[in-house]
Amino acid sequence: IFGSLSYNVSVYKNGLLLFPPETVRLGNVTVRGLPSFTLLSVNVVAVHGDGTTAESEQRYFQTNSSAPTCTPRNFAVGPTNSSSLHLSWVSPPSSGTQNSVTCLLNGVLCGFTMRYWIKDSTADVRAKELSPEEHHVILLQLEPYTNFGKRNSCYMQDGGPGRS
Repeated sequence: IFGSLSYNVSVYKNGLLLFPPETVRLGNVTVRGLPSFTLLSVNVVAVHGDGTTAESEQRYFQTNSSAPTCTPRNFAVGPTNSSSLHLSWVSPPSSGTQNSVTCLLNGVLCGFTMRYWIKDSTADVRAKELSPEEHHVILLQLEPYTNFGKRNSCYMQDGGPGRS
């Protein structure tokens, strides 16, 4: 009789069932596919051949942050003189769409990392860390008349990569 005992684990977002309950035989489960940086709740029902128990008490939790689904917008680069560049951008949107992609910030934006290097070389990658309020940077003392590669990425509250 004990072998026929199982558990239905249900996950909710804003009181609505997120996906069909997961049935497990053990007293633990890893639920995958949860949305990032979201307040969710979970409850459990024991199921036996004779019926089910009442639902357990709801337990609330927030999932971790992850990389934004969209990149910083309006990224522009322009020379200020022969050895410096001005780079500017706008933060990724917290929601909406960008280039037909659904945008989710997926956490608390803690800043940007601007990486730049001499084009066709990965030997000398330089980086600047910027606060979330900073939307531009001037790169000084660059080698005149040199092509540079660049990447602007976000980093999130939990220190995760947050690459965009």
